[in-house]
Amino acid sequence: MRATPADRDAVLELFEASVPVAFRNLAYDALRTALDGSDTERCAVSRDRTGGALTGFVLFGFVAGAIGAGKIRVVGVAPLARRRGVGRALVTAAVDELCNDDARFVLVELPDTDEARFASALLASCGFVEEARATDLVRDGVDMRFLVRRLARARRDR
Repeated sequence: MRATPADRDAVLELFEASVPVAFRNLAYDALRTALDGSDTERCAVSRDRTGGALTGFVLFGFVAGAIGAGKIRVVGVAPLARRRGVGRALVTAAVDELCNDDARFVLVELPDTDEARFASALLASCGFVEEARATDLVRDGVDMRFLVRRLARARRDR
């Protein structure tokens, strides 16, 4: 479900509570852009079973200047909702929407740090594989990993 203007404060609060400090600067401006209704950045949310409290969000869109290149910037899941499939459902929803909009693949840039291990496991369970690595790109001694999920071209072939 796409985030609405009414979700803004709750999403920003969940962002602060669920995204490691080291990653916040990388996605904060894009998240605010998505919550302001941008076409270039999108934010989808999940809610608890009653449809009330936010349990997670995913920030995604397309890579500017590239044809058919989707991206996922960040996934945040409330601490009490972790290990219950919320993150996987959000990643799947983002990938499905990007595929429906003719993405050929979805890219995630992920620093190779201990803080990002949880994200690596989630993305691997969703079919993402490491396709490239840039040495010392984040900072000295910390590589940037480029994880990709290739998408079926069935929609274009119809």
